[in-house]
Amino acid sequence: IDMPPWYGTPRKGTKASAEELAAAAAVGSDKWEMLVPMAVLRPGYVDTCKHYFEVKDDRRWTHIRVNYHPDGGVARLRCFGEVQRDWVRWLAEHPETQGPS
Repeated sequence: IDMPPWYGTPRKGTKASAEELAAAAAVGSDKWEMLVPMAVLRPGYVDTCKHYFEVKDDRRWTHIRVNYHPDGGVARLRCFGEVQRDWVRWLAEHPETQGPS
């Protein structure tokens, strides 16, 4: 994962409304797994503007979430890896390819 810092006026979030907390709870936001622990990002100077983090988990991931502490500190996020088909889902959607039972 490559995370260059965000350039601009920092915004700091200090709280969430009851509605925002309810919306987060409704989508199961508390069930995310941590792939990379919290890390300090250095300023966006030429020699410190990129941060690389290795993910040592071989499972297939379809979505990622980045938590900003405080928020507003990343300009762009690039994730690198290998694309893997979800064969269980594909076979369920194409039963004609499974042959006789």
